[in-house]
Formats: sequence, C-alpha cells, structure tokens
Amino acid sequence: MFLPAGMLKAMTTIDRYILRLFGKVLLVCFGSLAGLYIVLETFNNLEEFLELGEKGGGLVKVLQGYFAPRIFSLFDRTSSLLALVAAIFTLTWLQKTNELTAIMAGGVSRFRVVKPLIIAAVTVSVLAVVNREVVIPHYGKKLVRNAQSWDGSKSDINPQYDYQTQVFMSGGHLLPNDQIIAEPAFQVPSPRLGDLVAETAVYQRANENHPAGYLFQKVIEPKELDQLGSIYRGEQLLVALPSDTSWLEKGEAFLPSEVDVNQLEVGDAMQQYQTTPNLIAQIRNPGLDYGPSLRRIAHTRLLQPFLDLSLFLIGVPLVVSRGDKSLFVAAGSCLGVLVLYFGITFLAMHLGDSGILRPYRAAIFPLLVFAPWAAWVLPRLNR
Repeated sequence: MFLPAGMLKAMTTIDRYILRLFGKVLLVCFGSLAGLYIVLETFNNLEEFLELGEKGGGLVKVLQGYFAPRIFSLFDRTSSLLALVAAIFTLTWLQKTNELTAIMAGGVSRFRVVKPLIIAAVTVSVLAVVNREVVIPHYGKKLVRNAQSWDGSKSDINPQYDYQTQVFMSGGHLLPNDQIIAEPAFQVPSPRLGDLVAETAVYQRANENHPAGYLFQKVIEPKELDQLGSIYRGEQLLVALPSDTSWLEKGEAFLPSEVDVNQLEVGDAMQQYQTTPNLIAQIRNPGLDYGPSLRRIAHTRLLQPFLDLSLFLIGVPLVVSRGDKSLFVAAGSCLGVLVLYFGITFLAMHLGDSGILRPYRAAIFPLLVFAPWAAWVLPRLNR
C-alpha cells in the first residue's frame, strides 16, 4: 500500500503484516478480474483487433492502447468492492490461522487490529478519487469507443437535441477525426426550412465570420436553398444561407450550435468519464440538457468516498464480530452486504434519473442508509 512515510514509521510490525496481507489480496483479486476481462474482450473482438494491428503498428500496441484505459476504469468501478473483499479475506485468514487470537491475547483490541485496514481502505478510496478525476478523464474518448470505432475514422451518431436552438441533430455516421457528419439530417424549427439535409456537415469553431457551428456542404434539402434568406427566430440566427451571407458558397448553409461532433459521438456515455468540474460545465451548457441524471452523477461524485467507507465499515464488523474461520461464510456475508448495497444504490439512481427524487436527494439517499448502519455496527468490533 502507498502510505506516507510518517504513518509507516508509526505502525507496528503487526500493522505492516496486516497491510501486506491486504495488499496481496487486493492485487490478486484485481489482477484476476482484469485478466478475465481482457481475455473475454480480446476473443470477442479478435477480428477487429487484428485489422487494427495491421493499420496501427501491431497487435500488441493496439491491445495496450485499448486495454490500458479500461483497466483504470475497471478499478474505478470495483475499488470499493475490492477494498472490502481484501479486508474480509485478510481478517478471515488471521482467524483461520489463529493469529487473530494470539494478537488479541496480547491485549490488542479488535478495533486496533482493524485500524490499519481502515487506513488502507481510505487510501484505496483516495486513489479511486485521483483515478476518477485525473486519470480517467484523460482517456475519456478512448473509453467510449469500442473495437469497431477505435481508430476514430468512423463512428455511429448519437442523435442529440440542441436545447439552445431547438434543432434535432441526426445523420448517417460520423468521421470524428475530421469533425464531419456524413449525410447530416437536421430538423430546424422553421416552416420555411424544415429538414436540412446535405452530403456532409463540418463542425467549425467560432471565428470572425461566425459562431461555432456546422457548415453544410452540397445541401440536398431544401432544393430551393439558394433562393431563401437566412432563418432567424427573433434575433437568434438559426441557419445562415448563401443568399445574404457573403462567406457562404452556393449549396452551402451554416447552422450555429454549441453541440459539437464529439458530443454527437459519445452522447450520454461520456458523462461518467468526465471530471466533476466538466460535469458542472455540461450542466450549464445552454445547448444541452441531460436531464436529472447528469446532476445526480455530479452530486454522487462528491459523496462517493464517504459511501465507499461506509460500505467498508459495515462489512468488516460483520466478519470480525462473528469470529467465523470459514472463507465461505465470510464470502457469504460479504455477498449479502454487497447485494443490499448495489440494490439500494441502483434504486436511488433510478429514482433520481426518473425525476421521482431530486438529484441531490437521490445521491445522498444511499449514504443516509449506510452511514448510520456503519456507525451502529462499528462498536461491535470490541464486543
């Protein structure tokens, strides 16, 4: 475990021994889980990986680039589970070998034995936060792409509704590397225009001529495009057309939008891989509205470390206070706690995303269940 030097010096030999056991179990569990995932994913997409390897410098390089980000994502999803399983198996091993009995016979309380494991669990939780806020966002785009769209040359489009302009965006497919929509078909809220269909639409950043938006090239619909004037809703420009826009060529159109190709590629999937500040920025984007789910995710991010620690403090006393020496009994106790934990968490998520609970209430609901439970069972360690 990665702990500060001062904290390591303050620890006894028993503490370091317990931490080594914890670290070994944690690494073995995570390594086994990651290995199984890599094997299954590789065989399911072997044909795509072989094709990518021929284009991108070899199969090993492709697999490394594909799975490295997913290992970090796997740790994020399983860190609380791994910490609890490692602690329970560590304590069960100490009981099975009668080492816990010998330690307690020397006047050491159960809580004192569990203390280094609590420190280790907090360390794992901190590493998960760093991983979630620093490492994973760096690989966000790679995580939302699958083996079929890995090189970014072509991707399916996730239709989006621009809440700022009230335009529904769809099309054939995306060319993410070139910021192009092939066969775009946008529904514009104007009886003069209706559907805006073209061969391609290129997303362009804001410059001195126009705001950020899509340049439609070789427009197919409407056919009388060159005879129409630019479309406005009040003072807001919806679509700029060549008849009164000097920098547009015939057969072109420009639609301002803050919803870029990246958002059309990843849709809602990118939410879970963004930093908390970026989530807040997405909530404030006037062109997007992910509903209550994005707000719930942002609130959950802030409370997740406390929820992880509550789960840990519930699971450990259940094993230590019972004194069971069987790994199977320990695994059964752990499984029961985890089923309840994930059941309540998913229930809160559903209630929040469906609007039954406000996002902040859906985020705090599991903590209101498990934090008092942890406070109630923790004193049982010394009974």
